[in-house]
Amino acid sequence: KHQWTQVADVLPTLMAKGVRLVTTSGAALRLSALTWMNLPSALSDLEPVQSKRAHEMKGEMVLVNRNGLERWEEVVDVQDLGLIEVVPISFGGRSFAAGETPDAMIYSHNVAHYDKN
Repeated sequence: KHQWTQVADVLPTLMAKGVRLVTTSGAALRLSALTWMNLPSALSDLEPVQSKRAHEMKGEMVLVNRNGLERWEEVVDVQDLGLIEVVPISFGGRSFAAGETPDAMIYSHNVAHYDKN
C-alpha cells in the first residue's frame, strides 16, 4: 500500500486541455491531458520509455485504489474534456490518488515501485 504524504507544493490554478480516464471497474479521473502516467513496467518514476501522457493511456494499465485495495486496471476510455481548470500539486515525487469518487481513485504517476503482482 502507498503511504500518505503531505502536499509539498500547490501552484495557482490554470486552464489546460483535459481528459477523463475510465478504467474497467469504472474508476474515473479528470486531469490534464499532458499529465505523465507511469506504465506498470517502469523501474523508476517517469522513465521516458515507460511513461505516457494521460491522453495516450487508452488500453494501458493504471493503479487504482478501490475501497482501500490497490490493483492495476486497464483504461477503457479516454474522453476529451476540452479546457478544464487544473491545480498543479506536488507531493515531492510521491504518488497520490484522485478520482471522481472517494471509493475509486486512480494514481496518476510516481507508482513505479508499487508491487505489480
